[in-house]
Amino acid sequence: MTSLCCAPDGDATYRLVLEAEPESNVLLRLLEPFVIHNVLPDHLDVARLEECISVELVFRAPKAIAERLEARMQAMVGVRDALCEPVVPLSQRARANRPAAQSPSAQLPLAPPTIAQRRAAGVAA
Repeated sequence: MTSLCCAPDGDATYRLVLEAEPESNVLLRLLEPFVIHNVLPDHLDVARLEECISVELVFRAPKAIAERLEARMQAMVGVRDALCEPVVPLSQRARANRPAAQSPSAQLPLAPPTIAQRRAAGVAA
């Protein structure tokens, strides 16, 4: 049997990052819109922070579907914030936009930055 949920080659890759209440059924509710729109995420990462969970989903879809998924996440009960951005392949990124290499003695942050912090810093995928 073949799968019908594979994205066509012409679809772009998107990264959806969100913060949600740390409830037991939140992951199920977050994945439901992907099922409805027949989109299978390529990558899913979940981290429990002090007062919320941080979820990152990478998926391929047409722009209209990506925008619809972002809007559904922003309106979903239990979701505090959601941000969807296109993934830019490394081969297409300008060298000037790449961060400088850090020294080995530089300390890594203990928790990933919040969506609000990413927006304030203007961080792209």
